[in-house]
Amino acid sequence: MKLVLKISIMLMFLSIDVNAQKTMRGVWGAGGTTAKTGSSVIHGTVSQTAIGRSFEKSGEVRSGFWYTMRSSLPKNDVGIIVVLPVFSGKAGQTVEMPIIIESSQKLPFGTLWSFSGSFTYNATVLEPMGGHDSFTRINDIGTIRFSGTSTDTAGIIKKITFRVKLGNEAISPVTWDSFAINEYPKAVIIKKNGQFQLEDLCFTDGKPRLISTLKQGLALSSFPLPAKGSLTVAASIVEQGPTEILMYAPDGKLIGSLHEGALKPGYHELKVDTEFIPSGTYFIIMKTPSDLLTTPCVIAK
Repeated sequence: MKLVLKISIMLMFLSIDVNAQKTMRGVWGAGGTTAKTGSSVIHGTVSQTAIGRSFEKSGEVRSGFWYTMRSSLPKNDVGIIVVLPVFSGKAGQTVEMPIIIESSQKLPFGTLWSFSGSFTYNATVLEPMGGHDSFTRINDIGTIRFSGTSTDTAGIIKKITFRVKLGNEAISPVTWDSFAINEYPKAVIIKKNGQFQLEDLCFTDGKPRLISTLKQGLALSSFPLPAKGSLTVAASIVEQGPTEILMYAPDGKLIGSLHEGALKPGYHELKVDTEFIPSGTYFIIMKTPSDLLTTPCVIAK
């Protein structure tokens, strides 16, 4: 009898330990609503897809967009989750990109604090207009540095204005370089990257029509301007492959093909006899396997 009692007590404590080993998860959200169907209750965040769910003892199901586990933020020290958003725009539009504090821990509400940060993106699709401290560009990669102050513990703390351009990519990652709170240099900072997407693009053969970034060393020119006799077309090629050099009138009429075939990388000059070409302004177009260049020329007799 005593043996049975001991076994029962051991099983009871084992059951308590097993039930206690649970991963506590939560949903971070800015606002929300409650939906009820019969006896079922769902709490969801506003305008988010329900891709995470947790069950409560009461039978309620909490659903929402899973930003992060609450355990990612420290319990006793300052910590924040700072977000670069997913946003979009049409070429020529002016758009605002917010810097968002998704959530924070131990950041005093109503107390002024200052911050600074930087991020990178494809500079061919977004031109910075305001709200930043500095902008640098190396090839296609742009770097924005910004700073500011806030008294909020969540929400938008900064807005940076861009003009949308037709660049060489339809989608550009917006990636954090750094973010810091000046008053709390040891704060835990969780950074979430964003993304920008061009809207209303034209597609050809299933691919968006974009502006290619010219390869370094690729060039096209013509001289003299104006040309009274012979016209020289100078081309610098950086890739080997089929190349076309054509002359067009301003109305789009093809005047003639100056070259069609393979060209080796390097500098080339083509002599054009203008005897049978009327005086006027024309355009020289060079098509390489991956680029398209245009230069004007003038013929005056």
